[in-house]
Amino acid sequence: MKIEKGGYFLTLVDTTGIQAYIFNSNTLKHIMGASGLVHKATHDYLNQALLYVGASNVDDQGVVNEKRFIEKGDVLSEVVYQGGGNALIIFDTLQNAEKFTGKLTQTLLEETPGLDVVVVHTDLSSNVFDESSNEFQKKIQELFQKANTKKTDRRWSQPLPGLGVTAACPYTQKPATHILNDELISSEIYHKEVDGSPFIETFFKNRFQAALNGYQFIEQFNQFSAEIKGSYMAVVHADGTGMRERILRLIDSESSTTREKINSLRKFSNSIKDAVYRSMNALIKQLVMKVKDKSIPLASGRLPFRPIVVDGDDITFVCDGNLALSITALFMKEIAKNKLSDQKGPISCRAGIAIVKSHFPFSRAYTLSEELNRSARSMAMRFTQNDQLPPMAMDWHISTSGEINRLEVLRKRYHFLDNGHEFSLYMRPVLVDASDQTWRTWDAVCGLHAQYFNGQPWKGIHSKVRGLREVVKNGTSSVNAYIQQQNMPSLPHIPGDPVSSVIIAPPETGELFGRAIYFDALEAEEFIIHL
Repeated sequence: MKIEKGGYFLTLVDTTGIQAYIFNSNTLKHIMGASGLVHKATHDYLNQALLYVGASNVDDQGVVNEKRFIEKGDVLSEVVYQGGGNALIIFDTLQNAEKFTGKLTQTLLEETPGLDVVVVHTDLSSNVFDESSNEFQKKIQELFQKANTKKTDRRWSQPLPGLGVTAACPYTQKPATHILNDELISSEIYHKEVDGSPFIETFFKNRFQAALNGYQFIEQFNQFSAEIKGSYMAVVHADGTGMRERILRLIDSESSTTREKINSLRKFSNSIKDAVYRSMNALIKQLVMKVKDKSIPLASGRLPFRPIVVDGDDITFVCDGNLALSITALFMKEIAKNKLSDQKGPISCRAGIAIVKSHFPFSRAYTLSEELNRSARSMAMRFTQNDQLPPMAMDWHISTSGEINRLEVLRKRYHFLDNGHEFSLYMRPVLVDASDQTWRTWDAVCGLHAQYFNGQPWKGIHSKVRGLREVVKNGTSSVNAYIQQQNMPSLPHIPGDPVSSVIIAPPETGELFGRAIYFDALEAEEFIIHL
């Protein structure tokens, strides 16, 4: 029997500051533990708080009962979706929404110290589930706006930094509250090591065990293979472009009821998870195959790859630096094979790849990968046509010197003059998809790389090819003189592309400088392994 009420309440739970929480450490176990706690916060602990309030459409294992509806009085709360560090829930009353919030935030303070969440509510009318109601989509947009405002305007916590008699944790500099392995550590590190790390290990093992085929992920950064060439590692951050817009379009139809919109949102969220896990498993299987046929040597006996965050369309992984470009492109091409439930296509994935020395500060490497991710997004949006999905794009930076700086500063140092005209050495960011709108694609980089280092007539003159890296900085005339002086063949072309007959391509629409065609492939000599 349905309980009489004046309306419902829509609640959004959103994690905030998770980049600092997860990645502000150089210890992989702490990073993995933090990732595990973030997942538990928006799944396990959230589900427990819902059941604390009363009947819900999810059980303590997070399994959704598709036949229990809040408008029929079956439950006191209904999860619309969970994923990507947030959750959307409908409650029968504000009292139950606040009871849930109190229980969840208390649990997080105790079990995930240092992790911040934002919880916002908005009311829904009692007739929101009527066929003629268009209220639901408007309230979701309102909730997103409230969450964004609260993230910036909220009252920040001011924890006591410690007293004269307290010891400091060597990792967080917060007061030490626990002793673990004869080491004084803060509550945050304790929970990451004791709770989060074992959880995420089991979580990933259950999802990737078949693909791993007996192999294991690396456990420490120094286990990345040094046999491939050099001691580089890479931090890769990938996510979807325009996902919120797809969600809003999904629920914007006036012809569908609120129940149909809820079902569509839930189905869409699940299709994102399925696409990402399917693509990640395909990638791992390919890596294992290459290890078995000796294409990828192992120094530590562990796969030179480790997922850190796999939550909705938000993906972060670390891998051997020499494999990073090829692995990322392969992952994105696997993503492209999986259409989402809205039938618009796959996740429009973009990725930033920071390739650094293995001792490089991890938090800075992750920040750089985020900047590169945003650069890739800008590239994707430039070539988005009408109502079509943005194309997939990627950007990368290879830090050979260990310099720590913003991407904008690093990139500006690679701008030079050619006959008085400014140009960048980089063609990147590039589109991963084939494109008739631009010559700047991943296939172009790989094609040039293959010709330089494996094709005729370039094979066997690698030292001369490497010399081009420095010469191209001086522009077209210097490159032509170098080729003639070294008696080298004509530069390879990007097949079928008209600009590949020049050394410096003219500015594309919307850009103020030209771009060198050949440098990316030359620089990536050791960083492209054809998988």
